[in-house]
Amino acid sequence: MAQHQLGANTIVEEDSNGDTVIRNTANNNQFKLTDLIELADDVDVSGAIDANAETISEPVVRAYFGESQTYQDYVIETVSAGTAFVDIGNALQTAVDAGAATVVLPEGQYRTDVTVTLPSSGITIKGQGSQLGANPSTIYDYKGTGTAIDGATNSTGINIKNMRFQGPDATGSSIGVDATGSIRMRSVTVSNFGTGIQTGSAAYYSNFVDCVIQVNGVGLTGGANSMRFEGGIVSQNRGRGVEITNDLRGFVFDTVAFEKNGADDGGEGLFFDGAQGGGLITGCYIEDNADGGITFGGTAATAAPVVQGNFFQHYSDRDGGQNHDIRVDQCSGAVIGTNYHFGNVSVGIDIGPNADWTRTVSERYISGPQTAVADDYPNSFTHTLRHGIGQNDGDPNVEGQWSGAVNTLEGVQVVDTTNGVLYTYRGGSWV
Repeated sequence: MAQHQLGANTIVEEDSNGDTVIRNTANNNQFKLTDLIELADDVDVSGAIDANAETISEPVVRAYFGESQTYQDYVIETVSAGTAFVDIGNALQTAVDAGAATVVLPEGQYRTDVTVTLPSSGITIKGQGSQLGANPSTIYDYKGTGTAIDGATNSTGINIKNMRFQGPDATGSSIGVDATGSIRMRSVTVSNFGTGIQTGSAAYYSNFVDCVIQVNGVGLTGGANSMRFEGGIVSQNRGRGVEITNDLRGFVFDTVAFEKNGADDGGEGLFFDGAQGGGLITGCYIEDNADGGITFGGTAATAAPVVQGNFFQHYSDRDGGQNHDIRVDQCSGAVIGTNYHFGNVSVGIDIGPNADWTRTVSERYISGPQTAVADDYPNSFTHTLRHGIGQNDGDPNVEGQWSGAVNTLEGVQVVDTTNGVLYTYRGGSWV
């Protein structure tokens, strides 16, 4: 094979035995490529390592087509041989446009300023590195100012696995992955973008498993119909960790750690404003987020969330920050139960004046907070059930927050706080 110059002192060539080697021309040391990089059996590529370890690259990406798994290799461009600046964007886009079912990016670090646009259905992009999880060894280093991976509107069957996306600047407007339609991501890390992952209201059945979203401007934003985020970490984003301000109908956040979000620009671990369907947050660890752990409803209605079995700890003492574990406002039908609240927080559960039919059950407070449940009752339609029982200032047949017909809520019980009498709603009146 011909020599390939990758850096000032680095070349790739064949030795006398026909093996591909990497040689440092400064000291004439050389290493066989097979001794340096382990690749999966189905990925047959040669590659190169920059002498200063700034860039690890393979010369091709491999695209597989259809059930027969026939494949085509697409050459990755070396933009500047003197600096070994390897641009993968055009090769990846060419493979996508050719209709590949699966595109494999071998282990290494790849750079581009090209936005790669995905098709409307049926493609998997995966790293083939030896290290997966939070720090996959296939690194996609985006240097542009737009969107690194742009999903098509109403897309289905988009899968991204085993990769790390690095952006140019967490204070800018760049987007790591724009999941306008349905997308599934597993073992993917997204960091240093203005927005890590952006979803749209057309994003049906989107799933994020063991993903890490950290050190972005905002971690995950947008909306969806049926979104599931299982495992992983959302941490150290300048603003909110999760910000759903658009149509979200059905969501699950399960065993996710939300830590240290909002320290720079303010924000909660999770913020929902306009989620129209039910959702579940369970088994999550929520700690040190600047403006509180979770907020439901800011200016638009959020309906029927369930917050159960989570652990809240401490808070970030940012000047001007709100201080609560859970804030419920502009929200109907929230069920909050069996959560643990630990540490220095002013309010465990903050129920705002526009929250209706909030239920709190079996909450446990350890070493704080200063106020377990704070209610804002100026608004007459606020109804809160603590351990299944509401509180009313007087006889609910004639006065108080629970007075008047409640219609469908047969069997609801409230206690008259003035005399301790317990009332049950039956047949259209309180008895």
